[in-house]
Amino acid sequence: MGISARITIAIAVVAVVAIGTGMTLSSGTVGNRRAPIRNEDLTIREWETLWTKVLERHVDDAGHIDFSGLVRDHRDLDRVVAFVADVSPQSQAQRFPDRASRIAYYLDAYNALAMYGIVEAGVPASLGWWRKFTFFYLQKFPVGGREISLYDLENDVIRPMGEERVHFALNCMVVSCPRLPRAAFTAEALERQLDEAAREFIAEPRNVRVDPERHEVRLSDIFHFYTKDFLAHAPSLIVYVNRYRTQPIPTDFRVRFLPYDWTVNARAIRQSVPRQQFLSGDRFEFVAPTEEIAPQLFQFGGVMFRRIAQGGVQRHDLGAGERVKHPLAVLARNDESRQAQRLQIRDGMLAWERRGLPVVQNRDAMTGTIR
Repeated sequence: MGISARITIAIAVVAVVAIGTGMTLSSGTVGNRRAPIRNEDLTIREWETLWTKVLERHVDDAGHIDFSGLVRDHRDLDRVVAFVADVSPQSQAQRFPDRASRIAYYLDAYNALAMYGIVEAGVPASLGWWRKFTFFYLQKFPVGGREISLYDLENDVIRPMGEERVHFALNCMVVSCPRLPRAAFTAEALERQLDEAAREFIAEPRNVRVDPERHEVRLSDIFHFYTKDFLAHAPSLIVYVNRYRTQPIPTDFRVRFLPYDWTVNARAIRQSVPRQQFLSGDRFEFVAPTEEIAPQLFQFGGVMFRRIAQGGVQRHDLGAGERVKHPLAVLARNDESRQAQRLQIRDGMLAWERRGLPVVQNRDAMTGTIR
């Protein structure tokens, strides 16, 4: 999934800096990036099978990517990208007889190029400001003999095909992207694959969060980036989302958008912290990071909790004017060893990170129950 808004001034600044630092954009390279080997003799079916092999080997069921394994052995990925360099619907139209075959090709090509680009960049921790513009705008890849950026591939080639569900399938290898599937998109299965991708994406709490009390729904920023595409197929974003939900959202709810996480979705990084699901009734001890009295409002990994009666806490969305004093509060679980741990939010799970620091009982501590 690429970014949708052109920021002309920023791109110009980046381009000037790139020229000043000697960044090379010709021949599908950035800096000293390897030119992919050429391999146009594969059939479309063989190419899809090879791409599926890469996905099965390096992507887990949750969509996390084993980039460390790809860095060690990227030969199959190189062959996938080499095919893209030589073959496309524009360069060899006879290989792509219908719209489904063209869409499937471009989805697989985009995802493979994004994966290849992350490997070639040394697997950065995230696609922050500079890396984002380099990755999407400046870095060029050969596609069917034509040099093109991921941004232009998405916005000038894929989006004009009029299939809005591609936004649930395109993956730029960061955390907030749709789950990367473990099989190639194919013309024969495309309708089913896109329908399943849409239903899965919209069913995930990280992408659609309904707050009945506030008469509000928070949607993935993907719906913000590509509002125009979705509204070409529905009168409102809520109406569109409801097509893929078993419990419809009231159409008069206010729509807000969730921040996009540009952390690279590397499996080794994301599995380094053990996870545990909070359950109703679990008890925890919260310790404020200063000597101030424990605040009424806590923030853990971007999720808010409000202190309530009997020492309990509950999830809480910030209202107008509300602020969080202690965004890095430390906690320990009462029924385990008394070691301080930090709470993180990943894929709707609350993750533990052991710090090896004892929890100190003081006036800033409070015991709570997750509700």
